Amino acid sequence: MDYTLPTSDDGKAAADASLLVTPVHLQGGSNAALNTRKVEVSYDDGATWTTARLSGRGNGKVSLRLHAPASAQYLT
Repeated sequence: MDYTLPTSDDGKAAADASLLVTPVHLQGGSNAALNTRKVEVSYDDGATWTTARLSGRGNGKVSLRLHAPASAQYLT
């Protein structure tokens, strides 16, 4: 998986930023079609997880809007 998340110069993302997830083939692997069916996010360094609502972008890519609480210091 590859992802794109806009961040500030100090590496922080907005609490409601848009995250783009792109499945990729491993080098030497098959060229089968790829899908992204589920993305889970954690805002507390992995202690709890939430399934994100996805929007299809084609070619297996999906985007999701973060809903980070004000207390969030991590995105996993």
